[in-house]
Amino acid sequence: MRWKARGVPAVCLSVFLAGVFSVRIRAQRASQAKISRLDRERAELMLHNIHETVRKNYYDPDFHGINIEAKYQQYEDLISRASTLSDAMDDISGYLESLNDSHTYFVPPNGVQRFRYGFQMRMIGEHCLVTQIRAGTAAAWKLHLGDEIAAVDGRAISRQTFPSVEQYLKTLTAGKELEFSIRNAESGARGEVELDESAGRGRAAELGADSVSSGSRSMADPQLAMSDLLQERWMDFGKSVLVWKLPWFGIGPADSDSMMRKAKKDSTLVLDLRGNPGGPIENLAYIIGWFFNHDVTIATPVGRRRMKPVVAKAHRGAFEGKLIVLVDSASASAAELFARVMQIEHRGIVVGDRTAGAVMESRLFFFHFGIAPVIHYQATITRADLIMSDGRSLEGLGVIPDVLVNPTASDLSAGRDPVLARAAQLAGLSVSAEEAEEFSPFQRIPLQ
Repeated sequence: MRWKARGVPAVCLSVFLAGVFSVRIRAQRASQAKISRLDRERAELMLHNIHETVRKNYYDPDFHGINIEAKYQQYEDLISRASTLSDAMDDISGYLESLNDSHTYFVPPNGVQRFRYGFQMRMIGEHCLVTQIRAGTAAAWKLHLGDEIAAVDGRAISRQTFPSVEQYLKTLTAGKELEFSIRNAESGARGEVELDESAGRGRAAELGADSVSSGSRSMADPQLAMSDLLQERWMDFGKSVLVWKLPWFGIGPADSDSMMRKAKKDSTLVLDLRGNPGGPIENLAYIIGWFFNHDVTIATPVGRRRMKPVVAKAHRGAFEGKLIVLVDSASASAAELFARVMQIEHRGIVVGDRTAGAVMESRLFFFHFGIAPVIHYQATITRADLIMSDGRSLEGLGVIPDVLVNPTASDLSAGRDPVLARAAQLAGLSVSAEEAEEFSPFQRIPLQ
């Protein structure tokens, strides 16, 4: 059994617990300078521009009952008292986070310092676990796979707060000494461990010339996370089972058709959407059309104006075999819609963890000001909630799998994949969790 792959554009959306061994990570970073008058004025202008965009474009004109003008004044006041540029950027982010909307968030200029801490973490069940560690870093000396992270800088981590904590950690800390509250996976011990070296290379926080923002939320460690998103991959698993790792719904009709023609030769397709952050809804609709001999309504957008339901048109010669869909807490947006459609239509079995609950339709707004330097930044604003055919929204709820399976801390440490193993069992194969990890669709690039 050998994986085959083709390259696809990589995306980075985001989505990283409970008692508790406190680790203070001291990175050797540029000292945090006091915010300049000019940068404060720039931050105030950013907040103003984003506020006006939210006021005119947010899908709910009542803003979930929030007094949006009072909220703007609150964060404008916070920026006026911010001591550092990082704090000011955090305040802008906080303004958008007050709407408690997964698809409404701030993308700061690239000039704002970003750090890599040498590890990646993810929600597994109700706990945030360390899932990957970069060799040769301070994190490799002090952390272990399966360590539970409860808080960052006093910000408690839960499924609800995970995206905002991750955003804070990777784009808004700018030289702060952070404290990670964790519980050791091996001993369960509590205590303090200081990490004396940086796991990444940071830059001083400043709004410099031609600062261009990235267009997406950052992952816990971009290089670690992106390595799993580089390629769409597939493998014949047994004699009649095809496993297809779809990293995001960015593939077009030609690639979808090619993959589904392969799947039609097998009796079972295992579609692995773990870590899939979503993608264009038209691509989602096209792929869903391969699993039905009739048109299927995916969802109806609900916003300030009337919008048509999103419908998947059936393809001639649709795949009629057994479908098993793998998801986890990082499966978001279009990936969640796919899984839930298969449940509603009784078309497939969903296996894994509860999904992210980040399902809205949004638009990315680009901003810039200045001449020399030109400052670029972005904000993603929700334009519609998506109501499924069962009358419910997945936002904040996610998809609950038909078969709940999660790796344990010991699975992470030992390199086992019980989720893929369970899917293989449902497909009629006998595969251990160790063998499943060996044939995993993830191919992580060795990191220096």
